[in-house]
Amino acid sequence: MSLMGVAEGDEPWVSRFVHARLYGLDDAFRPVPSVAASLPVVSVDGLTWTIRIRDDVTFHDGSRVAAADAAFSLELLRSPACIQAEALCRIAREHLVSVATPDPMTLVLSLDQPFAPLLADVLAE
Repeated sequence: MSLMGVAEGDEPWVSRFVHARLYGLDDAFRPVPSVAASLPVVSVDGLTWTIRIRDDVTFHDGSRVAAADAAFSLELLRSPACIQAEALCRIAREHLVSVATPDPMTLVLSLDQPFAPLLADVLAE
């Protein structure tokens, strides 16, 4: 599916202006929080990532963005139905074991093994 008036292949670039991400990348390609309140807190074994969501981010209708919204997107990436961003979906399926929301503003990711590129390869995309 292509966005109206957008050249084929440019959709991922254009979507960066439409969809908020948990993290962005600065000029030196370092992850910086966007919808997330801070960088993830990663467990000592590297298998559990805890991310707080900023409480001042809203959708276009004024409703607050919550951890469940990010969890929905990440679960969609893990789904076999995810084909739009094939490489991104593959990484999510290979490394994310589960996504939980213990409270409205906290997202907890469980990984199958430590995978540092998750931040830049999935959460900033």
